[in-house]
Amino acid sequence: MQLHSPSDTRQPASGTRHPSLVTRHSPLCIVHCALCIAALAAASALADLDFGAFAHRATIDFDGYAGASTLTNFPALVRLTDGVGGFSHADCALPGGQDVRFSLGDGVELPSQVVSWNDNGASAFYVLVPRLTSSTRILMFWGNAAAGKRDPSSTPFSTDDYVLSWSLEDDGNVALDDSLTGSWGVKANGPTQVAGVVGKALRFSKASSQYVRLAAGAYPPVNSPHTFTYEGWAKWSARPSAATGIFGLSRGAWDDGSFLALTTAGKITMKDGIQAAGYHAAGTTAADPALDTWHHLMMARDNATGVTRLFIDGLQTLSTTCSYKRPDFYRNASAGNITVSDYSFGAGLSRCTSYTTPFDGFVDELRVSPLCRGGDYAAAVYSNVTDTAHFMTIADASATPYVETEGLAAPETVSITVAAGAGGTVSPSLSGSAVAKGAAVEITATPADDTKAFYAWEGN
Repeated sequence: MQLHSPSDTRQPASGTRHPSLVTRHSPLCIVHCALCIAALAAASALADLDFGAFAHRATIDFDGYAGASTLTNFPALVRLTDGVGGFSHADCALPGGQDVRFSLGDGVELPSQVVSWNDNGASAFYVLVPRLTSSTRILMFWGNAAAGKRDPSSTPFSTDDYVLSWSLEDDGNVALDDSLTGSWGVKANGPTQVAGVVGKALRFSKASSQYVRLAAGAYPPVNSPHTFTYEGWAKWSARPSAATGIFGLSRGAWDDGSFLALTTAGKITMKDGIQAAGYHAAGTTAADPALDTWHHLMMARDNATGVTRLFIDGLQTLSTTCSYKRPDFYRNASAGNITVSDYSFGAGLSRCTSYTTPFDGFVDELRVSPLCRGGDYAAAVYSNVTDTAHFMTIADASATPYVETEGLAAPETVSITVAAGAGGTVSPSLSGSAVAKGAAVEITATPADDTKAFYAWEGN
């Protein structure tokens, strides 16, 4: 076994342990044996699949990602039509795209979920990408009736990076939570399910006071934010006659909470904090977003600095600062001892005094993160959804040799050679040592600089 360090790929932090990993420039032919590099596993609770049993495969390169930072646990949207990367709906062996699966190339499945499936049109999936850079490559497989159904206990949003994810694809009166934290929303007064920016969305009618909301205080990580990111997609056809909340956290008094609203001038207002106590930051955009257009709206607050920023369509448009940054941000005696149970997260209708006019428009893909996301993430989400074909390149790899085995027939001991490549280090070197079949071998690889990444390949 040899470790190689190509000079034209990015890498994780120094000292990161890695499994056999297909990078953009590494060979696709990988043989997995019982001797393993014990390392950073893909962010998945899924069982290993025999990827060699799939009839078809493709590579997905995220070469359209333009950010400077590495995004972790990014839920990438993959859109598929017949002919893209050799894909064909007719080649799938299970109904509804159940056998369309994804991997880093290390034999472990990446969490994914079907957003939409159309045998005669376009289909879409979300897939969890553990580390996203412009050099990241993942593999897609299809055509295996033995693959079975996806594991419902692992979704691209069931990581610690999300505490709420409403795709709004669900029928009925409940917005199911793809983060699997149990943050299910209740649809009130019959919002209509319509085509969205991704799959389906909800259409809210002002006349019927329609909205979707968590119960007040239902889930503290959502309803008592310190550092957080709220994001979603929204569209409206006209400026409202009175300011109206689009989505976010609010309470039934004053203008308290953290939410985004649409003004009568068609601009976006961002509110954050407790107005009654004077711990309140607010701002309004200079421009009004285009009508009848889906916009990605993202509000992110860093409690350590008190800075809250608004991103619209991947670009920062507002930044405000609130001086009150203590952990009990939403609990202050001078403001009436406000508690978590006074607040609720939702879309379509704000509970705040100045923003009780119902929203007349569309909302899709609502998410809450317990961390402050930045511009690279906002731009990546916007580009991924609105320009998927540019954000990623899908190429047919079915004709490229791909071998996967689960053990060595002989000999019972093998020798391993580990090479670091120019400037890098590995420990231990293991050069010439005999290792028993089935033993675990842990190798720590340290790259020479930020331009290199380690991957492994195995030969006879």
